[in-house]
Amino acid sequence: MALMVKRRAATPKQIEHGKIIVTMCRDMGGRDTESMAGAVATAIQESALVNVLRAVDHDSLGIFQQRPSQGWGKPHEITNPSYAARKFLEKYIPLRKRGIGWLQASHRTQRSAHPNAPAQWYSEGVAFANQFSGARVDGDIGSFSIGTGAQPGDTGTQPYEYSRGDGNKRESSWEASRRLADEVQFRLFARGGALWYVSDQWLAKQRAVARLNEFSPGVVALDFEHESRAQAAEAHLKIATRRYALAPGDNVEIFDEGLGSGQWLVTEIRRTLHSQIADVTLQRKRPVLPEPAAASGGSQSAGGVNVAGNVQFTSVGDLGAGAGGVPQRVYAAAEEATRMGWRYSQGLRGQQRQGGYADCSSGVAWVLKRAGLPVPGNLTGPYWPTTVHFASWGQAGRGQRVTIWNKAYGPSAHVWIQFHGFRMWRFDTGGGSGGRLWPTARSTAGFVARHAPGM
Repeated sequence: MALMVKRRAATPKQIEHGKIIVTMCRDMGGRDTESMAGAVATAIQESALVNVLRAVDHDSLGIFQQRPSQGWGKPHEITNPSYAARKFLEKYIPLRKRGIGWLQASHRTQRSAHPNAPAQWYSEGVAFANQFSGARVDGDIGSFSIGTGAQPGDTGTQPYEYSRGDGNKRESSWEASRRLADEVQFRLFARGGALWYVSDQWLAKQRAVARLNEFSPGVVALDFEHESRAQAAEAHLKIATRRYALAPGDNVEIFDEGLGSGQWLVTEIRRTLHSQIADVTLQRKRPVLPEPAAASGGSQSAGGVNVAGNVQFTSVGDLGAGAGGVPQRVYAAAEEATRMGWRYSQGLRGQQRQGGYADCSSGVAWVLKRAGLPVPGNLTGPYWPTTVHFASWGQAGRGQRVTIWNKAYGPSAHVWIQFHGFRMWRFDTGGGSGGRLWPTARSTAGFVARHAPGM
């Protein structure tokens, strides 16, 4: 497989510098592909793997653009690629061993003004890691493995990383906590001066604090999500606060309301200062989703792609509907799209994707179609689906392993793919890309979750 640096074929010197980084990272204890690839991606961002001998930005020199004025070493040391790589890895590898993601470890080491910039070169770093760490690489497209470089039968576990914020915006600790609760469908609320983080199953085991229906004294109104109440998952209750003192997390039993009867959990209460009527939101008990799995490296795979999303296929055509489970196929297609390196162009909707352009909706549609899933709209041209098409795609709600997040209308309309328990967190546009895998999270506020059967 040809090695690339910033989407151009690597020169012999660039390959030499990449090899130094990979082999030194491996020898210093950073033996997993993510660590090696992240170190190379950092150098690609900093210098394009060129040993900079004359400073252009302040006094930054060498393959990692290290500055003598900040204690990295003397100029003649920093411009020695082996010395520069070792100084970077001496800080970077201990952070990785603590379970810190490669991108965050890179930023803590480099203190770059653009901490997320190296992420766009991660797939190129993976190719260097595979080439020089013992992973198998055969041919231009042929069989290859994005894994740990372990021997067949070896396995390893990497920690699941959950971080605050993403490559697009800042995020408060409260927002990050809410997002983490959503990952496994836990409830997060403040009550009685304490912060509760608890499953619906635990709350449902508590004794009901009220038993009522729309005719009960003190009940002003009781409305369900659907008029038929056949699939009611949410109810809205108006109650007199003098009669009922409900709080988030309380268990309420509704009776004589047909299919709306049964157990409900209080999720939200709204009341103005001088009003004696409270608006209460009730929801059905939800199943607990498994915590995102740790990434497993090695040669154990299912249907060509292992649970960590490490691709093992013989040709691009093997990514069709018959290869592995739905989540694995979607992730493999997203990896393929990342390697293709599309550029972003708003409004193209995919009709020029063959020329290297895509926007958010055409990129997501291509990945889903590549994975053998039906997609809305016309994929033969001239126009591909828009975010509006995805508003009714598949089924409502999150998938177990893959979720399509969509905001159909308005100036901020957007669609992207979230992966649960894979190495990379999402497939998304950004940074001029027409769609690629990102290791960082992003907020789902304002987006609607959709999924397909098997996701």
